[in-house]
Amino acid sequence: MVVYIGEKENYGTVIIIEGIDGIEIWYGNIESTTVKLYDYVEAGTYLGATSNNYLYLVYSKDGKFLNYKEYLK
Repeated sequence: MVVYIGEKENYGTVIIIEGIDGIEIWYGNIESTTVKLYDYVEAGTYLGATSNNYLYLVYSKDGKFLNYKEYLK
């Protein structure tokens, strides 16, 4: 579910999606979005376009950033 769309320092415009497991995935440096707050999204859903072809991707749980390598195992 999309739980946040807005500005975050150092990440530009961010879309935050919270998964069923409670892990938040931040998609940063977004220029335009195709989703709205509280939309349910599935894997593969197009979220929007990035600025300058750079995407910031952050994993977080309980307010702490996670090592993406550990999460993606």
